[in-house]
Parts: sequence; C-alpha cells; structure tokens
Amino acid sequence: MSLLKFTLLTVVFIINHFTLINSSTSFVAKVSRDESTSLYTLLLSMKTPLQPTTLLLDLSGKYSWIDCSAGVYISSTHHYIPCNSQQCNSLTSLACSDDCFDQAGPSCHSSSCGLFPENPVINNTVLAQALVDTVGLSVTDGSSVTGKVGVVPNFVLSCSDTSLLRGLPDGVSGLAGLGRFNYSLPSQVYCSAGVYISSTHHYIPCNSHQCNSLTSLACSDDCFDQAGPGCHSSSCGLFPENPVINNTVLAQALVDTVGLSVTDGSSVTGKVGVVPNFVLSCSDTSLLRGLPDGVSGLAGLGRFNYSLPSQVSKVFNSPRVFALCLPSCPNTTEYSGAAFFNTRGPYNFASGVDLSSHLSYTPLIINPIGFTLITYFNYPSAEYFIGLTSIKVDGKQVDINPSLLTIDKNGYGGTILSTITPYTTLHTSIYRPFIQLFKNESMTRNLTISTNPVSPFEVCFNASGMHKMWFGPKVPVIDLVMHSEDVFWKVYGLNSMVKVESEYGEGLWCLGFVDGGDEARTSVVIGGKQMEDNMLQFDLENERLGFSSILEHKSSCIEFNFTDGYWSQPTCSDDCFDQAGPSCHSSSCGLFPENPVINNTVLAQALVDTVGLSVTDGSSVTGKVGVVPNFVLSCSDTSLLRGLPDGVSGLAGLGRFNYSLPSQVSKVFNSPRVFALCLPSCPNTTEYSGAAFFNTRGPYNFASGVDLSSHLSYTPLIINPIGFTLITYFNYPSAEYFIGLTSIKIDGKQVDINPSLLTIDNNGYGGTRLSTITPYTILQTSIYRPFIQLFINESMTHNLTISTNPVSPFEVCFNASGMHKTWFGPKVPVIDLVMHSEDVFWKVYGSNSMVKVEDEYGEGLWCLGFVDGGDEARTSVVIGGKQMEDNMLQFDLENERLGFSSILEHKSSCIEFNFTDGYWSQPSL
Repeated sequence: MSLLKFTLLTVVFIINHFTLINSSTSFVAKVSRDESTSLYTLLLSMKTPLQPTTLLLDLSGKYSWIDCSAGVYISSTHHYIPCNSQQCNSLTSLACSDDCFDQAGPSCHSSSCGLFPENPVINNTVLAQALVDTVGLSVTDGSSVTGKVGVVPNFVLSCSDTSLLRGLPDGVSGLAGLGRFNYSLPSQVYCSAGVYISSTHHYIPCNSHQCNSLTSLACSDDCFDQAGPGCHSSSCGLFPENPVINNTVLAQALVDTVGLSVTDGSSVTGKVGVVPNFVLSCSDTSLLRGLPDGVSGLAGLGRFNYSLPSQVSKVFNSPRVFALCLPSCPNTTEYSGAAFFNTRGPYNFASGVDLSSHLSYTPLIINPIGFTLITYFNYPSAEYFIGLTSIKVDGKQVDINPSLLTIDKNGYGGTILSTITPYTTLHTSIYRPFIQLFKNESMTRNLTISTNPVSPFEVCFNASGMHKMWFGPKVPVIDLVMHSEDVFWKVYGLNSMVKVESEYGEGLWCLGFVDGGDEARTSVVIGGKQMEDNMLQFDLENERLGFSSILEHKSSCIEFNFTDGYWSQPTCSDDCFDQAGPSCHSSSCGLFPENPVINNTVLAQALVDTVGLSVTDGSSVTGKVGVVPNFVLSCSDTSLLRGLPDGVSGLAGLGRFNYSLPSQVSKVFNSPRVFALCLPSCPNTTEYSGAAFFNTRGPYNFASGVDLSSHLSYTPLIINPIGFTLITYFNYPSAEYFIGLTSIKIDGKQVDINPSLLTIDNNGYGGTRLSTITPYTILQTSIYRPFIQLFINESMTHNLTISTNPVSPFEVCFNASGMHKTWFGPKVPVIDLVMHSEDVFWKVYGSNSMVKVEDEYGEGLWCLGFVDGGDEARTSVVIGGKQMEDNMLQFDLENERLGFSSILEHKSSCIEFNFTDGYWSQPSL
C-alpha cells in the first residue's frame, strides 16, 4: 500500500503489494456455437504446460469435468482429492475411488474423491475422480484480450472417460460447469488414459475436507488401471453429468491448473491469469457422447463453490460475477462470443458502447430443490432462476396461470436459463396460449403461416414474404416481463425465429419456442437461441441478473476483439506552433482539462509520465515507493491555475473515469477500485495534513488507535447518466459521486422536503453529490428555506443568540460568546443526513456544520455552513468540503458504495495520520 500528502488538490495514495494478476484483473474466454448440436463451447487453457482445451459450456453445471483417457490428459500439476477429506465433502461427493485397477493416471487414483460428472446432452453420468489442476484464462480490458493469461491454480474438476462425451460437440474435451455451486467449472473433463496429460494435476483424498465440500458421495478406493488423471486410489469420487444425454459416471475429483486470458474490457491484453489448484472431475470418454465435436468436457458455471466462476473468484479474491455473450453464428476461428470473469465491466464490443452501463437488472432466485441425476439431499439447485411474471406479444399479455411462474415447495415451476436447451421450452398450458397469440399478432402483419412446419417447431412462416431488419425477421416482438412491469427482456425476431427448410425444400422461419409438456419440472426454460446476442451478467454478489440486447447497439456477440493490441486514437492536436516540449507536440492527443473553481478550460495535450506513491501499512508510511509508469494526464499552461491554492501545480482527478487517478493506479497494480479520503479541518502546514488512501479497503489507523475501516456505514453510490462538463461529451455519464440522500433531520426532527428533488431526473437534475471543490454544502432553495428555519427553531431550545449581522454567504449566525464548545465543536443542533435507510445516516456535528467568522464590527460569530443554491440548482444537495472534513470517506467503486464514519467520534481527527516515518520526497533511481 502507498501514500502521499495532500493539500486541496494533491492527494495521498495507498497501493496494495504488487502482483501481476489479482482481484481487479478481468478475464475473458471464447464462446463458440456448434452448428450441428446448437450447443455452446468454452475455450480455456488448462493443465501444465497450459494447453488450449474446449469444454461444453453449461450454465447450470455444478463443476467442470474433463476426459482423462489414456494419453489425453497430460499435466505436471494435477493431483487428486483424498476420499472423506474436507474438500471432497464440500464437493458433495457420493463415492470414493477406493481401488484403481487401471494404469495410474488422471482417471485412476485409489482412495481419491469420487464424483458423478453429468453429460446434460444425453442425460448420463459415470463415477469419476475429482481432479485438481491448473486453468488459464485470458486477461481482458473489457474490449479485447490483452495477451496475458490469469492462472487458476488448484482448479477442481472431475475426470471422466470418453463415454461421457457422447452427444457433445466435436472437439469438446469435457464440460465447463457454470452453475450455482462452489466448484462449478470443476470442469467435467473426461480423463481416459492418455487423453488428460498434465504435469500439475493431483488428486483429492477421500473423506478430506475438500472432498466433503465437493458433496462427494463416493470414494475411488482402489485404482486397477494405470495410475494417471483418471485413476488414483483413495481419491475423492464425483459424479460428473452429461446434461445432453442425461448420463453420469463415477469419476475422480482432480486438481490442476486453468489459464484465462486477461482483458481490459475492450480486447485481450496478451497476459494470462493462471488459476492453480483448480478442482474438476475426471471422466472417461463415454461421458462425451452427444457433446459437440472437439469438446474435452464441460465447463460448469452453476451455483456451486467449485464452479468455474466460484473458483476464479476465490483465487483472485474478487466479486462473484461473470458475464456471457453467446454467439448466434456457428463456431469458426472468426466467430466467437465471449465469457467474462472477475469483472462487472466494461464490456466493449465493436459498437464502442460499454454494455455494462446499459444493463437492466432482475433478481436471481434460488430453487431450494436441486434436480440432478445423482440426488444430493439438502442442496439447492445449481441452476439460475429468475422471476418471470408474464409474457407479452406485441404488448398483449399471454394468459398464464401465475402459479406456474413461481417455484413450489417441491422445486417445480419458475423460470431458468439454460445453455444446454437450444430453444425456449414452455409448459404446455403456457405454450398453447403463447403460440396462439403469436399467430394472431402475425396475421396483423400479413405473415403467411406455413402448412408444413418443421419439427420440433409448430409455427412456421414462409421465408419469401418475410421482411428482414437489423433485429432479424420482422415478426411480433416478445417481452419477457420480470419482477416489475418496466423491467422486461425484449426478444426480437433474430432471437425468436429459426431459419429452416421444409421437406419440400421450402425456406421457412419458425418460432423457436417448443412445448415442454404438462409435466415439465420448470415452467419456462429460456434456451440458448433466446440468450444469443444478449449481454447477460450473473452477479452472485448482489443476487441479480443483468441483461441487455447487444442488437440494440448495432453489434453482436461475435464482435469482441480477441486480437491483440486493439485500441482507438482520440482526436489529435495536428500542429504545434510553440517550442517542442511537454505541452507542445505535433500530432498528439488533445484534451480539455477543466479548472472547476473558475469553470474554465483550454485545449491541451495528453501527456504520459511517471507517478510515485508512498507505501503505507495503514498506520504510517513505510519509506517505500510504488511507481505508476505510463500515467496519463493532461498538460496545460499556467492560465488554468487561476483561482487554485498557492503552490498547486495542477489538479488530481478522482472522478468516475478510466483515466482518473484511482482508475489508473488500480489498473497498474491490478487492485480493487477503492480509495478513501480524510480531509483535514486545519489549514495546510507541514504538520497538518489529511490523507487519501488508494488501493485498499483498510486498515485506516489514526492516532486514536482505532481502525476506521471497521467503523464505516455504507450507502450505495449512484451514477448520474448525464454528465455536466464545460465541453459536452455525448453518451458519457457524470464523473461525479452521487448518493441516495432521502431526508434531512435536525435534532431528530425531519425537514419538509419534496422527495422528487432528492432523485435524479431524466435530464440529470436533482439528487445529492459530494464535492471537494464546493467549500460549504449547497441546498436547492426549496430545501434550504425549511432547513434553516428548523435549525433556528431547534437552536432556540439550546438558548443560542442569533446574530443580527450574519456574514455572507451565510444567513444564520450565532454570537460566539455564548456558545459552548465540546470535542464535536460548537454545541448546536445535530444534523442527520439520512441515506437509503432510516438507520443509515451521516451525523453532522457542530465542528462540521458551523464556521467561525468575524462580522464587520469585529464580533466573533459561529455561522451555519450551509448556503442557498437557488431555485435552478442542477443538483439539489451538494455536500461540500466543510461537511466532509474529519470524516473517513471510502469510495468503493467495486461494490458501488460509499463508506463513511466521523473520525471525531473516535477522539481523533484527519490530521493525525502518521506521516513522520519514512515519508519520501524523491525516490532513488
């Protein structure tokens, strides 16, 4: 962690210990669509050395499995999970591979944790071993891959034999389980001898803590085959499932390595994040039946501790968030969708729009009853359920029994998302009125219904008379209405219609919804076709699904940049007529830096240089320096310094922008986007400085010895979609920090405020923001008037004498001579700024509410430090610097929340951070 002193515009930086890949690194993996099976595959780097491995993508998969057949699974890092170990139990293992009678290897290891990996295509499973190895994920910046790889060590998956690959796409080696389980994407990869080759794999002992955590129901006590990834005695047993053919086998849990490409949200960076000790399940080749060609197993993304997202999150200590953008085009080297891990965004595709800022959200719902081929008692479903409440076709509501859309006590009903189901499946009593309404609405569009529909579809239209647009065939639009009428998933023709040919060679467009029958376990299963070209963010931290049609932004899921080095150049200053130097360089990037004090800007050049940051342990500076190379800032001439404090050389921008100081420090050190401010109430001297911390959520230790990070209250940070700057940047939200103030109280009595003023309207007006530029809190007139009146009324009960000579800009002042002083400042009515909940409030004591001044007659006064912002104020409440002083304010952009705590309550102040030891001026070079 690092730190630096500050005046008004110079700040303290705190930086976490440098690691190449950590919690702030975003990962991306290629997602492909297999044309022959309509299934989706995920490309990962697995084993050691890292090898490209294609897995079936299963959104509901508890853990991942891989083919461990002889000669296939080769890894130097894999190992096994012992039977009855804690990890084996956590895998919900139901078996133990007690004896392995084959050649020892990834799929044969005695006394290892047994799992039942599932093939969801053919609904089959086998008993296989849990395996631990390494997974690599490409790093992304949100727009493309960076060229780096993030490695997931100790990745848990399940081995299987080749039989479990039946029905999966060609080339698939297993299954990537993304379901709701701690070991989802313990990728069910088949582990037949010679198939899984890795120098890093190892096994999980039976009955170990890890085996138990895998919900292992068996133990591979003896391995009678050649020792290897699929055979290891006394290893943790799992049952990886093939969800295509609905089959499972008893297989061993395996531990190995996974690599993920690093992204910046726009492209891949060229780096790889490695996940060591990745837990998955081995299986034999039989479990691959029915999966796409080339698939090696299954990537489980479900709700489970060993799913792929869960293990990545645990290794990098990051939020449990992943996002999918399924491609609508068949798999080729050019056409891949994207899966993002470790990041809430950005998600930048070719349109240049960050889809993370265009998501609608609906709660994720947990089904308490899980349905798998092997029954795991008392475990909830690993599937992702959402609260669909109705379906509309061209705005008209389908007649549905509401009880079908809720989950009953037996786990039946409700709505799930499935990457295994190719087309949305509806319970018969929903399907019948749905297709009838769709046909009725189609008639109003003069669409010709075919008399020769193609199975499994019932409603098809002649393609010859069908109009096409960017959103696909021009057919009735379907709205899947979520928990609220104004939250709906819009299904355009590209997602609702499937192009086929009839038996007579006639081109048809068929409605891609099918009848699930009267006994359907789940009433609505949203299938892969309807999920394609939608950005879907699974935020398990906040239990919500974010969704947005990428089609609405004139893009598609195949347009993420997986080539290296993608970027665009901003507008350049074409000619420089001054002497060459930092502020004058021809054909360089031009910016408009702003002086917020005098509201002025100039055209200036972007500059890249180095920033040095003092390191702190949270209690003092350590004497070490963290260097931020390639720090981007803007040059300006001296004219832009007008109105700023003496000695200041420029402005440190801490706002909501990729090139703000916190953002750049976070990016360089791969750390959380968190910073904290403790503004001093004393004038600047060498002895009296406040502190700003970067890259850390704490500790924040001041002279009182109390760690303020453990005393923070939290309220959500709110994004104002409309930015107000001197130069207008279209489609960019505000860089300011807004919070959800709901009321103001004085000595417990509420100020009469129109609630609409405290929310942000469609034009970006209203709401509450924080500002270090505004010295005193500004209130819109209709808030200010009742506020000062109530303050005066409450002051009378304190026997305070109001001055008849207030000092501008203040309207309410009191004679200082009769004012009592406490540790919290002048003894005046206490102001509470009430946040999103009545029990979350920011307490403003006299030290923060009152300003010491003298009137024109030399009389000492204490004035209320709140001023009138006028009737036309853009922001209704601007909390100014005075009210922020001696408060610890933590801006946690990772979790979109503000933490706040008065340091005065702990008998300390912001000037009491220890800068005496090791503070640097010039680092040694």
